[in-house]
Amino acid sequence: MARRRPVVTSRAIFNENGVKLLEGGIVVDSSLYERLVSHRLSVPLDECLSSEPSVTGKTLRGDIERLLDRAGFFAQLGPPGRIRNMLLEAVQSMPLPTPVAFQLTLMQETRPELFDHSLRAALLCAHLVREGGASTHDTQSAAAAGLLHDLGMLHVAPELLVPEQRLHGDERRPLYTHPLTGSMQLQRFHAYPREVARAVLEHHERLDGSGCPRGLAGDAISPLGRVLSLAEVVTAMFDGKRRYPEMRVSLLLRMSPLRFDPALVPSIHRLLRGLPPPEEASTVLVEEAVHRLQLLSDLVSDWGERAVSLPAGADEARGEVLRSISEQVETLQRMLHNAGVTRE
Repeated sequence: MARRRPVVTSRAIFNENGVKLLEGGIVVDSSLYERLVSHRLSVPLDECLSSEPSVTGKTLRGDIERLLDRAGFFAQLGPPGRIRNMLLEAVQSMPLPTPVAFQLTLMQETRPELFDHSLRAALLCAHLVREGGASTHDTQSAAAAGLLHDLGMLHVAPELLVPEQRLHGDERRPLYTHPLTGSMQLQRFHAYPREVARAVLEHHERLDGSGCPRGLAGDAISPLGRVLSLAEVVTAMFDGKRRYPEMRVSLLLRMSPLRFDPALVPSIHRLLRGLPPPEEASTVLVEEAVHRLQLLSDLVSDWGERAVSLPAGADEARGEVLRSISEQVETLQRMLHNAGVTRE
């Protein structure tokens, strides 16, 4: 960010031994930054830096208003009137400690697509809990969880996020652990209730235990964690890179009924039903999609029949791999049947 706008020290910076390294008000460039991070500091560096103009509650409200003014899925969350004002107020009034505002500014400046995703997640989280009768305070907490859930992604090296990049082994670790990184950051700030940091930790968990980073299942996932888990998946479909996101969300939720809170999913389906069908989605395209799903169902069924008849003399390692594949195929087969994809 320092290559695009001034970044300055907001306070004096000391190492862990109390030696002052920099005064406040010093412009930090890339070379000075590298020297700073080579030291063990008395407080995290993000608590010592600022950049103006910074993200504020007022600018976040403006960003959410622009999101609501666009046609489509998210416009339905806050139609003009009392509900819209309630959601906007929840976003504007959420706690925003200076270090958190700095990280959001960094995200907006260097990762705008991630910032937009976080705005959508904040809005959808607030909508979901408000529909469930949550208080103003709880709606505010839900908005904060949605907005801040991907702060940990700022600690993932950019080269690991290139779509064409194939990751192996430990290279995937930062991606899997970013919920833990983000949660640990928020735990530093008492302005946020504990359930916000916990929800950030759980935003990739799934009710059936298939999520990460801890593979939690059922009641082990907090109520706000369930809200954020669903909101994160839905908003990711509307990143502008996927065709027919409404159809994708509908199919995903019907194929994965055990992964998300059944008390929350109907709200998403109601929003989807309120949308007009995609203009360019012709009958031919829909029929082709159905044909491909049926073909996939046939292939999965064929695997199950062949796996049963595999010879039992295979070595242990190969047998373990085959058992693992069979379990995943069975899960996929259940998902297809739950979505109504069957020849019967």
